[in-house]
Amino acid sequence: LNANVNVVARSGIGIYRNFGTPREGSDHTMPAEYDRTMLYAAEPLWDHNEFKPDVICINLGTNDTSLDTYDMALYEASYRRFIDHLRELHPEARIVLLTGCMMSGHQLADVKGALDRIAKDYKNVYRFDMSPQTGELGYGAAYHPSIRQADKMAEELTGFLRTILPKRMAHIGPRHNVPVDSIVLSDPCVLADKATATYYMTCLLYTSPS
Repeated sequence: LNANVNVVARSGIGIYRNFGTPREGSDHTMPAEYDRTMLYAAEPLWDHNEFKPDVICINLGTNDTSLDTYDMALYEASYRRFIDHLRELHPEARIVLLTGCMMSGHQLADVKGALDRIAKDYKNVYRFDMSPQTGELGYGAAYHPSIRQADKMAEELTGFLRTILPKRMAHIGPRHNVPVDSIVLSDPCVLADKATATYYMTCLLYTSPS
């Protein structure tokens, strides 16, 4: 899609509870961190005018339902509050509620049901489900998606986004041979190298002689 992308993510984060935390909920969830510039730091706040998205994709639920101890009423209520906040920040954006490839069983069914109910109550809010991973494409660390699984997810999501975006946005192909000195990355940023099947992470928080 040749899109400019801004990613807000953290390992183990949820919409109302993070991985393995109490059923009643936990601190430092996505709604608590979304407006911050730095993780866990209350200030400075992020200036949302710096990035105005056409589409916001939300994939939250895997960690909320972790260890099979969760409260769907709390999950759904927190999700609705988060969408309300996103609507205040980005009233024109299309919002896509996703289920990721790591979910399965009754947890997946519960999250799908909640997201279906939420999407029906909002304008320009859409639903899409990634294909659950089967292991056929391998696994990354701790059951996370492999590079091949991530490629499949990207293909699926891109195909769906083309159906909801204006035609002027939906049919732009990828850019090739982009000059290296024109690429700007956030820090930290995770890069995937297909040739070596290796992930690389940039991070100013850690330094070493090498």
